[in-house]
Amino acid sequence: MLVRNRQAALRVLNYMNTVVSVSLTRCASSFVAAVAFSAVVLPPSAAWAQAPKPTSERLAAMEKEIEKQRIATGVPGVALVVVQGDQIIYLKGLGLRDVANKKPVTPDTLFAIGSSTKAFTAVSVLMSRDDGKLSLDDSPKKVLPYFKLQDPEADKNMTIRDLMCHDSGLPRTDIAWVGGFLTREEGIRLLADVKPTAPFRKVFQYQNLMFSAAGEIASQVQKTSYEQLIKSRILKPLQMTHSNLSVRDLRKAPDFAIGYSPDAAHLGSHSLTLRDIDAVAPAGAINSSARDMAQWLRFLLKRGVGPDGKRLLTEASFAEMVKPQMTILPKAMDYGLGWFVRKWRGTPLLEHGGNIDGFNAEVAFLPEKNLGFVLLTNVSASPLAQASLETVWSNLVDLPPDAKPTEPAIADAGPVVVASQEEAGTYALGGAGVKATVAFEENKLTFSVPGQPIYPLLRLSGRRYKLAAPAPDGFFITFRSVKDKSAETEASLEQPNGTFLLKKDAASAAFVSPITIDDLLAKMVTASGGEATLRKHTSLAVKSHAVLENQGLVADVDSLMQSPNRREQKVTFIALGKKTVGILRDYFDGTGGGLESNFMPSTTYEGGSLSDTVLQSYLHPVLEARKLFPRLEITGKETRNGEEMLVVKKTPAKGGTITEYVSPKSFLVLRRDFAPSASGSALAPAQGHTEIYEDYRAVDGEMIPYKTTTASATLGKQVETVVSAAFNGSVPKNAFLPASSGKETSLPTQK
Repeated sequence: MLVRNRQAALRVLNYMNTVVSVSLTRCASSFVAAVAFSAVVLPPSAAWAQAPKPTSERLAAMEKEIEKQRIATGVPGVALVVVQGDQIIYLKGLGLRDVANKKPVTPDTLFAIGSSTKAFTAVSVLMSRDDGKLSLDDSPKKVLPYFKLQDPEADKNMTIRDLMCHDSGLPRTDIAWVGGFLTREEGIRLLADVKPTAPFRKVFQYQNLMFSAAGEIASQVQKTSYEQLIKSRILKPLQMTHSNLSVRDLRKAPDFAIGYSPDAAHLGSHSLTLRDIDAVAPAGAINSSARDMAQWLRFLLKRGVGPDGKRLLTEASFAEMVKPQMTILPKAMDYGLGWFVRKWRGTPLLEHGGNIDGFNAEVAFLPEKNLGFVLLTNVSASPLAQASLETVWSNLVDLPPDAKPTEPAIADAGPVVVASQEEAGTYALGGAGVKATVAFEENKLTFSVPGQPIYPLLRLSGRRYKLAAPAPDGFFITFRSVKDKSAETEASLEQPNGTFLLKKDAASAAFVSPITIDDLLAKMVTASGGEATLRKHTSLAVKSHAVLENQGLVADVDSLMQSPNRREQKVTFIALGKKTVGILRDYFDGTGGGLESNFMPSTTYEGGSLSDTVLQSYLHPVLEARKLFPRLEITGKETRNGEEMLVVKKTPAKGGTITEYVSPKSFLVLRRDFAPSASGSALAPAQGHTEIYEDYRAVDGEMIPYKTTTASATLGKQVETVVSAAFNGSVPKNAFLPASSGKETSLPTQK
């Protein structure tokens, strides 16, 4: 959403995806792991069977593997508890809760559990139903008259049940609340300003503010606060005596973990500030220990019965909570009320992860095995938490031999018949509405889907590849020609529980460009104002206003650029028409740069993030095209709104590919697609997006688009309009530098 370089703002919300809430494929934080599971409907029986107790040898093997992964992935500390039936069979802390002071993790160390809180919120709502104080089919307006949505159908038909199913049609709206500048009511009121990105009840889209509303409804009907409701109705009866719901109370505890950013090379090298999320507490505010979470597991495995044998949740309400409510992937994964519902190698599984700055949790149980575990870590988006399902279950659960992942034989895979780069493209999973990207960058193939990690593909033989970490073991993809259609390609995605077919988007027909790339570049320079004019302009200051349609926000943007590729931008996000909810400053001095913010940790660009920033920071990129992109080609034509465009693919030596759509009449760029680099900073992962340019105007002889519409999977649609633009103004000598270098910034902290 920022003039010339919008990647920074996109990284912000992608960061929120990473550390606030949970990946929808928490079992391995991967799309491929998600589709490995079959849909599940849990048996209604009040008593679940119990498998034989795992031997001490198997528990020791599990611990050994967890500890090995902890060290390998740079996680300072871990707390793990395993419960079978009503018994704790494993409880231990591994590593350090405080690296600087070398304090160890204990079973009583408190960690933030993030979105694993959502299941507690669901229980509080269901308890209120059991008390006769609400129905899941009530409208939220019955309790919260100010609750409103833009979509008339959703506004009319939304129920309390829908609040806990992620089926509202709204995308994530985390920027508004994550800084702590809104009250809970203001956050819920913000929903009225958010334009949906999907039809009501048609698409699973993770939504924290909806859960905030659900928790607020439960507290209102119980005539208490949400925090007090959870303490009195859940934590106290379950004897979770050390757990709490605020950063303030966490800091008072004698034994709590310091949160860290992920860095496998340097354990605990970057501690993070504890994030206070009181405003959306029902979505993720609980802090707990492994010992306390054992009580939660006992409650779950006994289907709503407390430690004293007293039923806290009716059998009917418990069954409602754990049954599929919303389809995520057909025949693969569903969402209950605060739970992901699926199978692990044919065995019914319920689980929910949780992320918040510096912490990552996983809560999971296998009803048929009467077995559950909780793993708590003090690292954001911990790879260890992501892999814990496979690690714990594979060590403790007996399965038929044919259910265990084995590496398929590759003897018949054949010789290498297709260069790796030819496999690159977009692949669709039929029926699931999911598209995967196979990209070729820096001489390697990768596999990814929106909002998920990027998985390297390691060639085994011929056109057969193995998905490497962070994918779990046992995942392979084989490319091949479609039978009787040799010009078309498909991919077989093979997993422990089945194989899925991905269809590659049909390649464009052979295209002969009416103009050479060099002639096109020359015409683009002329159309922009001419080389003399462009080189005369050595700096550009722009003020603009942006509307983030799918975030319920507007933003004021101040941008400054200096030739050839220095820039800084300050973005002020505003909610509810007047309230500042966050400030972001993005800077780049031509060599390095980063992000500064008052609602997320500051970070320095590195790896792929830095490469992408370099490519997107040039004041006049058209003059640098040959320098920046060793490979430039006109690949085809496309028509948009009745206007034909030439498609130009720009492949750099480092960084993600940029595709431009150029008018063959005006020779101005009408659209750009940005495919990010496969690697980047853990705190600022990149994300692909599209920009559409309109309303070109001449400013001192140079053509500038006064309207830019940006679309991304995370932020949704943003429309930015230039308010003023001026070339060759004064540039402060300390511009483009981080605040630590003496640059004055105005980034107020959380209230």
